[in-house]
Amino acid sequence: MKIHDQQRLILILFSNILLWMIVVSTICWGAELVFPMERTTIESDSARRIHTTSRAVEHAWEEFHRSAIGGTLASPMIQTQIEQQLHEARGLLMEARKAQRKGDHHSVLTITGRVIHLSKTIIASSRERKP
Repeated sequence: MKIHDQQRLILILFSNILLWMIVVSTICWGAELVFPMERTTIESDSARRIHTTSRAVEHAWEEFHRSAIGGTLASPMIQTQIEQQLHEARGLLMEARKAQRKGDHHSVLTITGRVIHLSKTIIASSRERKP
C-alpha cells in the first residue's frame, strides 16, 4: 500500500507541475502579444518624430538658401551662424536616428526637440532682412 500511495503522490505532483508550466507559458505568451504592440507604438512615434524633424531641417535649409541666394540675409555673421546651426541640426538628426535604432525613445524625444528649436531659430534668422 505504501508504494501505491507514493506513486499517487508523485503523479499528483507531476500533474500540478505540468499545470503550472502551462499557466506560466500562457501568461508569458500573452505578455509577448501585449508588449510588442506597445513597443511598436513607441517605435512608430519615434519614426514619426524623426520624419517631422527631418522635414523641419529641410524647411530651415530651404528658407536659408532662399535668403542667401536672394542676398537678403541681415549680415555675413548671421549667415555663418546659420550655417553652423544647420550643421549642428543635421548632426543631431543623425544622433536621433542612432537613438531610434537603439530603441532609446527618451533620447529621440530630447534630441528632436533640440533640432526643432534650432530649425525655428534658423528660419527666424533667415527671415531677418538687411537694414
